Amino acid sequence: MERSYKTEAELAYKNGKWLTENICLPPYMSLGACGNIAVFAIKLLAGDLKGRTVADIGGGDGTILHYIGGNRARLALICDIALSPLKRCPFASIEGNALSLPIKDETVDIIITSDMLEHLRQEDIKPVMKEISRVVKRNGRVVIHTSCFGYYLRRLGIPFTGRNRLDRFDLEDGHKNRLTRDELIKTAYECGLVIRREIHYKHLFQPLLRRLKSMIMKGRGNNASKLMIKEMNVVTKIVRYIFSLLSFFDIILFSNIPGGSIIAEFRKL
Repeated sequence: MERSYKTEAELAYKNGKWLTENICLPPYMSLGACGNIAVFAIKLLAGDLKGRTVADIGGGDGTILHYIGGNRARLALICDIALSPLKRCPFASIEGNALSLPIKDETVDIIITSDMLEHLRQEDIKPVMKEISRVVKRNGRVVIHTSCFGYYLRRLGIPFTGRNRLDRFDLEDGHKNRLTRDELIKTAYECGLVIRREIHYKHLFQPLLRRLKSMIMKGRGNNASKLMIKEMNVVTKIVRYIFSLLSFFDIILFSNIPGGSIIAEFRKL
């Protein structure tokens, strides 16, 4: 019996129209200049999702889960505090706060959280990590993608912002913290999660390319990172794709050195 699709987003996903009918774009367009790096690294560390129960905490409309193979999972779940992006999500979704996840203990094989921790207040990071540890299964996998206070070009401008560890782009993006690698690993360990693998980026090329992208897009009225595919001209698509490819040099040259972002795999003790 064919599955009954409950939402327009699910039906669009089934018909292959979801990418163009929503703001969900190929990773080199939808996730910023470093989008390919994030998707590539998250997929690498998360592994094959086939037959697994996967939850993306703070996953919005499901873009990342789509690109790392969420349709292969036994159950793919998005949990987000914002209802609006969940309405565009083609996967199972639930509105909820990461401080009190509406998920039962030890029921998830793989948990992903991308660009979420840096939006939390400093005092909320550990409670959220404890919640993540609570719902993931024993020896389950947790992949965290967040900002990192390491060695990166944009760090040079921090003294001029008046904010400890946060640069201008952090403030514009609503970031409230920037942990060091060791702080992240220590906090995770205290919550029962042990580091297994890590990938660092945003050292030199990505910050330079973001600045260049901002200059190119300035004055165009709409931010190209928020446009739908059909609204982008060919030049915009090519420029953004080139930005993504060049950003990979941060991984090629500096992946073992803490930079501006970290993507890490943890296992539950």
